[in-house]
Amino acid sequence: MGRDPGWSRVEQIVLIAPEVWEAGPEAIAQEIARIEEQMRLLEEIEALRARVKELTSFVPADAAARSNNLPEDMEPLDAPAEVAQQMVQLLAALDKAQHALVKPKPDRSELERAATSLLTVRNGLLAIGAAACIGFWERAGGWLFEELILNGRLEALARQIQVFAGGL
Repeated sequence: MGRDPGWSRVEQIVLIAPEVWEAGPEAIAQEIARIEEQMRLLEEIEALRARVKELTSFVPADAAARSNNLPEDMEPLDAPAEVAQQMVQLLAALDKAQHALVKPKPDRSELERAATSLLTVRNGLLAIGAAACIGFWERAGGWLFEELILNGRLEALARQIQVFAGGL
């Protein structure tokens, strides 16, 4: 079987405005690059959303249910409401960014607000700290904090959305 040729991309390229086609190869190349970046951002948003949902879907809510694999001298933390709230806000921010990007002509201010929401969640997670995240989700929390904060995935996505919005 062959690869999916990315019909959504093909459709957007075919639907490039006539004035862009008439403006010549440079204008066409810029518009195709914009479409490609828009699609890449959408794919990153979907991948991040799927991973967060996957990792948070199996988490027991109470400390007793999560204490069976802890070292003897370590007390389980109660599931801090602020960590759970940040995950809800993260999924909402990803939804907001996706909603802005699925439009053929995304709105710059809507994208900027979505990027700001992502950075707000990042800052919220930083304020809570790694210990609370890991204590809340022993298995998933380490990934969440490492992937979203230490490796900069969440900030990078927000900054890339800002750059994309700035080019509109």
